[in-house]
Amino acid sequence: IKDESLPIDEQKYEYYGLYTHIEQPNKKFLEVRSLSSNASMYKARDFSFLKNPLIKDIDDPEYSEADFEQVLTIREAENHSKLIELIDAVNNPILGFEELFSTYFNEDNYLTWLGFSLLVGAEDILNHNYIIYSPNNSKTWYFIPWDFDSNMELEPSELIAKSLRSGQKLNMSPLHKKFFKYPGNLEKLTNKMNELKDKYFTEENVRLYTDSYMRVLEKTLPYYPDLAILDKSPDKVI
Repeated sequence: IKDESLPIDEQKYEYYGLYTHIEQPNKKFLEVRSLSSNASMYKARDFSFLKNPLIKDIDDPEYSEADFEQVLTIREAENHSKLIELIDAVNNPILGFEELFSTYFNEDNYLTWLGFSLLVGAEDILNHNYIIYSPNNSKTWYFIPWDFDSNMELEPSELIAKSLRSGQKLNMSPLHKKFFKYPGNLEKLTNKMNELKDKYFTEENVRLYTDSYMRVLEKTLPYYPDLAILDKSPDKVI
């Protein structure tokens, strides 16, 4: 990693160890995925689609970027009017679910994000650890998964899998609650989870990935800081 905030003559690459995720969600992140970089993109910090007095547009006299980012980290956005429109629509008791969802969300993206998150035990997706993204020329918002550091953990004393607990929590969000209540949607989610499990989460696919990681691990483990974790069992490495 090279710290480009330093003076040019002090910039140099330093080895920080093997990371599972080092990308920053920014314009380049979008471009390498063939997504429009002219977009609004936020990372949830304490956001569950509820109205929040800290969410204001930049032309509001009481707007504070620091306060705003207690709820959503601003990754890309010229202003926040589009986001505020989305929040108002989700919390509008008169707007029907079909109109809300078809206007502001992509069903396959939502089902894939939610189904994947539940399968890997992403327990904390109620209000953080996900990104919402919308191209400037569209009203549609897309979910991007983020941060999997505590996924797929299960203590022996826990009787309920994390995947189930995260599903129960989601009813605290007006968006997810409306989705679950609409007839047929639970079946759609079940079908999507089965598709992901049978098509992508196969033993063969997982083995292909893990085998490819071994070449990287063999090169990085002899060096610090990776060397410092060699005396720990895999379940103790954070």
